[in-house]
Amino acid sequence: MTTAPRLGTGELHCALEAARDLAALNSFCATHACSAEQVSTDGRRLELPKVFELMRSRGIEVAEPVRAPLQPKPGFTGWLVHIRMPRAEFDIGFFTVNPAPAGAPPKRARKPRMEHA
Repeated sequence: MTTAPRLGTGELHCALEAARDLAALNSFCATHACSAEQVSTDGRRLELPKVFELMRSRGIEVAEPVRAPLQPKPGFTGWLVHIRMPRAEFDIGFFTVNPAPAGAPPKRARKPRMEHA
């Protein structure tokens, strides 16, 4: 038997986030006719490198990520991926968390201050 998330602990936020990630994965898989294993390792959320691999396997040209020339978010690194399709060509940008210096504790996401009702 599962218990409901407790208010004020961040559990509700985490549960809502997990539900959103799973819904995005299911929607992506239904739209692109693929299995969750092709685009996710944990079966709960999309993983961009696996999505790029799926695109490559379908004949779409996907370049390796390159570091973006402008880095507007401190503590994160911006990346650009150039994608070329038969009728379109575009860049996708995304951010990754910078690794912590040796001996420093890893960065953690801040807990939300308020629960969603």
